[in-house]
Amino acid sequence: MVKCINCPKHINKKNPGLQYSKCGKWLHASCANISIDQLTALSATEAVDWKCKACVGSQKPKRLSYIIPDPDEDDGETSEAEGSITAASGRTMDNKMLQPVLQQLRTEIRNIIREELQQTLKFYSDKIDEYSVKINNYKTNVKTLEKQCIDLKNNLKNINLKCSVLGSKINQLEQNQVMCQIEICGVKKLANVDPINIAKQVATKMQVSHNYIIKANRKRKNSTEPSNRREHSPIIVTLQDGARDIWLNKAKDFKMTATELGLKGSVIRCIYANH
Repeated sequence: MVKCINCPKHINKKNPGLQYSKCGKWLHASCANISIDQLTALSATEAVDWKCKACVGSQKPKRLSYIIPDPDEDDGETSEAEGSITAASGRTMDNKMLQPVLQQLRTEIRNIIREELQQTLKFYSDKIDEYSVKINNYKTNVKTLEKQCIDLKNNLKNINLKCSVLGSKINQLEQNQVMCQIEICGVKKLANVDPINIAKQVATKMQVSHNYIIKANRKRKNSTEPSNRREHSPIIVTLQDGARDIWLNKAKDFKMTATELGLKGSVIRCIYANH
């Protein structure tokens, strides 16, 4: 049983066709766009010929044979044709049954992809919002720090200014204090001798009121000063305002021995202003 070159089905009485004498190929009448009546006319007429596309332009071929429908076709061929139709119908039904399943799968896959994309977009959107809040907080903190730095700089300027003013005042106070001080030199340092008592005895000897004396203390030696420069550290006497000139005037021709102070081995050599 021959097959059509255009489709895999067999050519029989139920599916008639024709053969070309030149190329020997078989083709269903339906595949060649020939009706059953035209096929019957071709088989009955010797003067009419039919060519396939491969044979167009070549010599006129001689028809070999035809297979046309027969009302008295045997049951075997009918069963084969019916089986082919049944198989085709079954495939069509299977395709129709698969369509809803495929459509459902497409819908589910589309929904899954959409859901995943939405979750991903939401995640990144939340992250962007979170980073935006952090960036705004950082900007606010930076502005706050900048403002604090400006305030600190201003406070530092004010502190430096106050320190400068305070330093000037301290220098002025020290200068004023120095202007009220005198030094008594030549008095040996003893453990049981109080400088304030020596200053009072000197004041009594010079006939100056010892009420002018505010305080008296022994001056500390400078570590860099040579040891032979001064035999004994002088006594610094702090007086009231205006009393220093009185002491200096009285001390111009003043000289007092250690015996007069109840001391030994020392003489008050001079009394002079502390600068």
